[in-house]
Amino acid sequence: MQLSFWEKSQWFDNIDVVVLGSGIVGLHAAYFIKKKNPKLNVLIIERGFLPYGASTRNAGFACIGSTSEILNDLEKESEDKVFQRVEKRYKGLLGLRELLGDKNIEYEHNFGFEIFTETDSQSFRECESKLEYLNTQLKSITRDNTYTIKNEHIANFGLSNVENLIQNKFEGQLDTGKMMFVLSEKVRQSGVNFLNGLEVKQIYNESSGVILMTSEGFKIKT
Repeated sequence: MQLSFWEKSQWFDNIDVVVLGSGIVGLHAAYFIKKKNPKLNVLIIERGFLPYGASTRNAGFACIGSTSEILNDLEKESEDKVFQRVEKRYKGLLGLRELLGDKNIEYEHNFGFEIFTETDSQSFRECESKLEYLNTQLKSITRDNTYTIKNEHIANFGLSNVENLIQNKFEGQLDTGKMMFVLSEKVRQSGVNFLNGLEVKQIYNESSGVILMTSEGFKIKT
């Protein structure tokens, strides 16, 4: 692909920061870099015509962690690391809602529910025995009890072969397509440029900056 003088000057000259990928992480990174340093020329490069990753493929779960998930993590990692990650999830979800607005992303605070079937009785007993511990640990983050056994909802939800439910008070659902659309528009309005359908094949350093080799055969310097 041969770039014209105008194409080069508009999209590829004097780029201060390149962000690879226009998923939820890349968009937030570009947005806050630009917000903190408005004079920087920030470019997002996305290899797909849409961001092809987990950002729009998680079924709309707005989660911070179920009881069994956190207990499983605690078997492998320290308390500090596990609960710091939960705090990041909790604050990240609040930040996302504040940045984009609940109405725009169709956020609904319907809580989260972990389902335990007949074959999960041992797992449930373990989670039940640790509920007070988990709620105590998370209270410094959520300021309230996070987990509650809500077996009365089993019939209301029309669930079969389910013996127990544990509710997470701080979870909900959202429309990930709308979330990414609204977030993309917000990033564009901040002054960040986008290039879709372009893949970076190689990255290497030079004394004056970083060189990105693209799938189209031209270089981008940043």
